[in-house]
Amino acid sequence: ETLEAKGLSSARIGVDISGRYLPAGAFRAIERELQRATIVDASGVMEDERLVKSPAEIQYIREASAISNTVAGNAISAMSVGVSDRLIASIMAADSIRLGSDYFSMGPYVRFGPSMIEGHLTWQGMTLKEGWIGHLELAAVRRRYNAPIGRYYMARPLEGNLAAAAEGVRLGLDVVASIARPGLKGKEVSLAAHEAGMDHFRSAGLDGSYAPNGYSIGIGYPPDWTEADIVTTTSEYILEPNMAFHLVSFFQFPPYRMGTSEVFLVTADGCERLNTLDPGPTSVL
Repeated sequence: ETLEAKGLSSARIGVDISGRYLPAGAFRAIERELQRATIVDASGVMEDERLVKSPAEIQYIREASAISNTVAGNAISAMSVGVSDRLIASIMAADSIRLGSDYFSMGPYVRFGPSMIEGHLTWQGMTLKEGWIGHLELAAVRRRYNAPIGRYYMARPLEGNLAAAAEGVRLGLDVVASIARPGLKGKEVSLAAHEAGMDHFRSAGLDGSYAPNGYSIGIGYPPDWTEADIVTTTSEYILEPNMAFHLVSFFQFPPYRMGTSEVFLVTADGCERLNTLDPGPTSVL
């Protein structure tokens, strides 16, 4: 009715077909009611417009990052053999809200041992056993601006292949921190981290898959906190000052999946890491 009132019912109308908030029934109603219009897929247009953040937006992301850093540290401090994944999840949720977070866009996520190989798995009522590896991820939210953080921990000694894998995962983050800057394409950043990581893994005799990829962050509502995939091995996005992205560096060699993540803010001549908590892994023995 609004489009008709503005004389646009026969115009070229862009629809965010890939958006998470457009049910199939609503889209069919749009097609049915706007038969004289030309409906085109406008997916990604809004994400592109949101990539470069204003000073106010950056401040909200910084505030959210500060909460995420503290809460992830609190959760890891509570880790010990025998602890319940439900307790860890409740710490992440309660502490985030207490420290000023809005409601989450996803998660929080916590997984132990056999469930470690599954991405974005919530609590299962498991207890941490000696010899297991675990992972947690959350994103505190300020004024709907999200700042994720992922960390992993070990109820076993960090040695052998696990130590080599941990070093490679950390190396990927360090490479991104050292080269990400305005003017580079996202794929240049991701490929540099991937090459450095894979060289390390191969030299250590490790065979597995490595994916140092990142996506823009900013406004987010359930069920997601992501924007556009701007740092991947195929991304043509060009980095600009005041872009913020969440870079996930994980190496998977079954039955293990070891990974950590950071929020990076592109600056005038480089980038800044907004996560202050050690990338890990953290021993919880």
